Amino acid sequence: MIVFNNYFKVLKKYSSMIITYTIIFVAFAVFATNANTTNTSDSFSSTKTNVAVINRDQETVLIESFVNYLGDNAEIKELKDDEEALRDALFYREVDYILIIPENFTDDFMASKNPKIDTMNIPDSYSMKYTEILLNRYLNIAKVYVASDMDQVEIAENIKIDLKLNANIILSENSNMDTSVTINYFFNFFNYTFLMICVYIVGMVINSYKNSNIKRRNLVSSFSYKKLNFQLFLGSFCLTLAVWLIYIIISFILYPGSMLTNHGLLLIINSFVFSITVLAIGFFIGSVVKSREATDGIANVLSLGSSFLCGAFVPQELLGSTVLSIAQFLPSYWFIKNNNEIVTLTSYDLSSLQPILINMLIVLAFGIALFVANNVVSRLRLKDS
Repeated sequence: MIVFNNYFKVLKKYSSMIITYTIIFVAFAVFATNANTTNTSDSFSSTKTNVAVINRDQETVLIESFVNYLGDNAEIKELKDDEEALRDALFYREVDYILIIPENFTDDFMASKNPKIDTMNIPDSYSMKYTEILLNRYLNIAKVYVASDMDQVEIAENIKIDLKLNANIILSENSNMDTSVTINYFFNFFNYTFLMICVYIVGMVINSYKNSNIKRRNLVSSFSYKKLNFQLFLGSFCLTLAVWLIYIIISFILYPGSMLTNHGLLLIINSFVFSITVLAIGFFIGSVVKSREATDGIANVLSLGSSFLCGAFVPQELLGSTVLSIAQFLPSYWFIKNNNEIVTLTSYDLSSLQPILINMLIVLAFGIALFVANNVVSRLRLKDS
C-alpha cells in the first residue's frame, strides 16, 4: 500500500483548505440557525402575510368572497400577471405567497370537479404554511356547501358566518418547522463546500502522480497501473468519507434532536449518496485534467456554478424554468431537490418515499457513469504511453 500511504502525505498540504472551508460551512450554518430563529419565531401569530391573488377567471361571487376572506387575514398586494414579475416579487420579498386562480375555476368548483389553485411561494416559511391553512380552510368549507346544492351567494354567506369562528395560534420558539428549515439550508449549502473540498483535493492529489518522471518510473516498475489506480481511488474514498463524516458530526452538534429523526436519517443517506458521486467527479477530473491550474479552475466553477444553478444559494422555487432545465443535467440539482422534499415529508410509506429514492438513484447514476468514463479514459491513456 505504498501509494495509499503516500496519498495522505501529499494530502497534508491541503489540510488548511479543509479546515478553512469547514469553518466557513459551520459559520454559515450557525448564521442560518440564528437568522431563522430570530426572524420567524413569532411571525406566525403576530404578522399578516403578504399575499397576491391573480384571478384568471371571471369576477364571481365565490372568488370575491374568497379574496375578501384573505384580506381579513393577510395583506393583499396587487401584482401584474406576468411570470417574471411574479418571481421578482417573491425574490425581493414583496409578497410571501401568490395564488393563481385558473380560468373556469368557479364553474368547475361548483360542478365538484375539484379544480386546483396554482401557487408560488417562498419555500418552507411560516407565511407559506399559514396561507395554505387559510386557503384549505376556505375551500374545504365551500366544498361541503357545494355538495348541499347551494348557489354561490348562499355559499358565500354561510362561509362568512362559519369563518368568524377563529382560533388563536401560538407558535413555540422551539418549533420543529423552524429547525427543519435551517437543516434544509445546512444540507443545501453542503453542496458548495463539499464539492469544492473533495473535487479540488482529489483532483490535485491525483494530478501530482502525473509528473512525467513518476509516471515513467511506475510504468517500468513491477507496480501495475491497476494497483496504482486502485490505491489512488482508495485514498480518495477515505478522504471523501472523512470529510462527509466531519460534516455529519457538525449537523448532530448543531441539530441534535432533528438529526435523530426519520428526516435526519434520510438527509444523511441522501448526502452519502451525493458524496459517492462527488468522489467520482473528483477522480474523473484528476484523471482527465493535466494541469493543477485547470483543476483549481474547474473545482471553483463546478462548486459555485452548481450551487447557483441548482438551488444551494437561491431556492429552486425562485429559479426560472430555463435555469432548472439546465440544472437537471447536474447531480447537485437532484441532491438539493431531495433535501427540499425530505424536510417536507409527513409520512414514510412507499408512495411518499418513492420520489426520494428515484432522485437518489439519479444522483448515483451520475457517479457510476463517471467511474465508467474514468476507466475508459485510463485504459486509452495507458495504451498511448
